[in-house]
Amino acid sequence: MKLKFTKKDIHQGRANQDRTAQTPGNFGKIDSAAIPRPSRDLAKQNNRMAGQQGARALALMTNPREKARTEGWMFTFNNPRFPVG
Repeated sequence: MKLKFTKKDIHQGRANQDRTAQTPGNFGKIDSAAIPRPSRDLAKQNNRMAGQQGARALALMTNPREKARTEGWMFTFNNPRFPVG
């Protein structure tokens, strides 16, 4: 079955799509009120992390002693001469 729409119906449909499109003006509203999002000072250190794994990754990237200690630990347990299990 082929649908037939008049030019007026198509125009009204496009107008409805444009009116309901998500734009920054109507996105993120609850009961027609914008959700306030206080800004943070992004210059501060450690204000966003991925839990313990993020803290560990940051320590490995910034602390050469911790990186060397971890590499020694990984070498010990990845060594084929070390008996496993």
